[in-house]
Amino acid sequence: METNDLFNKIMATDNIISIALGRTSFEMELMKSPVLSEIITQMPKLPFEEIKREEMILHNDENKLKRIRDGKEEEVCPTVSVSEKYIYINRALSTLADKIGSGIAHIYGELYYYNRSKWVNMSEQTASNFISIIAQKAGLYNSFVSNFKVKKNMYMQLNADLLVSDEMINASVTEFMTIVNLRNGTIKISEDGEVILHPFSKNDYLRYQLEYDYDPTATCPMFDKFLDEVLPEKAAQDLLMEMIGYCFIPTQKMKLERSLMLYGPGANGKGVVFDIVVSILGEEHVSGFSMDALSHDANARAQLKDKLLNYATELGGKCNPDMIKKLISGEPVHVKTLYKDVTMMKNYSCKFIFNTNALPRGAENTNAFFRRWEILPFDVEIPSEKRDIHLSKKLKTELSGIFNRVLDGIKRLIKNKDFTKSELSTKMLEEYKFQSNSVFRFITEEEWIPTVDKNDDSKISSEIQHVSLKEFYKTYENYCNESGCPSNSKLDFGKKIRQYFKVQEKCTNNETWVFAKSEKVSITLKRSTDASLERSDDIINQVMNDEQL
Repeated sequence: METNDLFNKIMATDNIISIALGRTSFEMELMKSPVLSEIITQMPKLPFEEIKREEMILHNDENKLKRIRDGKEEEVCPTVSVSEKYIYINRALSTLADKIGSGIAHIYGELYYYNRSKWVNMSEQTASNFISIIAQKAGLYNSFVSNFKVKKNMYMQLNADLLVSDEMINASVTEFMTIVNLRNGTIKISEDGEVILHPFSKNDYLRYQLEYDYDPTATCPMFDKFLDEVLPEKAAQDLLMEMIGYCFIPTQKMKLERSLMLYGPGANGKGVVFDIVVSILGEEHVSGFSMDALSHDANARAQLKDKLLNYATELGGKCNPDMIKKLISGEPVHVKTLYKDVTMMKNYSCKFIFNTNALPRGAENTNAFFRRWEILPFDVEIPSEKRDIHLSKKLKTELSGIFNRVLDGIKRLIKNKDFTKSELSTKMLEEYKFQSNSVFRFITEEEWIPTVDKNDDSKISSEIQHVSLKEFYKTYENYCNESGCPSNSKLDFGKKIRQYFKVQEKCTNNETWVFAKSEKVSITLKRSTDASLERSDDIINQVMNDEQL
């Protein structure tokens, strides 16, 4: 009985009307934003006809505001189209937002509002509901502006009316190397490394804010001790701080085209570094997609747009070196978001760090790929009795001090225009190059040496020791199978060995000969009559230097 009474009460005429004209739960959620709620509350009802009248007068169209009836001149109320009302609403909205210290803007293909300290992204659904409420406040009927097609049209008009040019956005950092938005203000770093704390400004177009203060006197003794334990080389520590600082520098201001891998087994501090880096940059400003996802998932790449850093704790499966190179360089890449067409993502400054227990395998990479990497080995295993499971939490109390170390890294980048050279990183990169190039590994480990100069253009006699390309490739495939490394196709193998050996085509029986020998590998070879041909100690350096970018 009580249930029926409640139902009848809800279905009473007055309640039905209020329900039909009330706001949706999503619209109610909008009101929880202090800035958006303030804009909505202060949005006035607009006198559309009067606005149109003034616009016509400005364009000297007063004659259209009058007509002759029964021999007498009388005023004509101007007709305002729906599309004109949208435009007037958007202009009033923009002016009101500016007046209260906020702003609404279309930046890099998305709508944002300024919350008085940073620009906050508005999804299409959020923006559509917001402009619908604004239109109601301006005088349009709820039932009209709540229509799906009307919302879509208003949203599109809002994007068009409030577009901010790339030039305006880039102008905010023209006179500075970088700008960093913190809890107590915005620091601006000049091109000579000077740091000044400024009040927040919407004209900086910053879309992030860190959750700690800038304090130039802050230190981080616990963090310094931690780094000395897990990464003892000072140059490696400087490199790590510079890479974190690089995340704050827009790509258009400094394009170093470099990423970082932290390499080593577990229990060595990589996880703590991950926690601290995410805290320094802010969790909402860091994504965590693997190389595999970034290589093959256009939706994953789309999420990088407003991120300072993509920090993955694993590499994933096989990567696409060409795509990874583009992302690290900040080049335009194709992306796709849900229910939208594929687009080209530009003007992103996301940087990349990866934790890994094993270096990436599965692709024959070029120097153009390798030169985009710094690799720091974390090979100091922390004994179980010394591990502190609360260390990350403790170090987060030193964020302002850690940021000062990052700031020092930014200053070094500005001064040196490159990262600090770390002997540890250089050695790891050379090892990675060796492990990734299965052709080079095969030649080096199986002790293949040239029997003639690879640049000799003359026709070489069959008396000079050589091996057929067919047999050479079979031997290479066997080596790859036994060592567990990926092999190249016969075509690619044929191209790559030309970097190391003389290759002569259309020889006896239409064979292709490779002028090389190995005392270690048993293949039927033609013997050379020239006993003076010996293995060169410089072959490793020659191979590395001859690789094409």
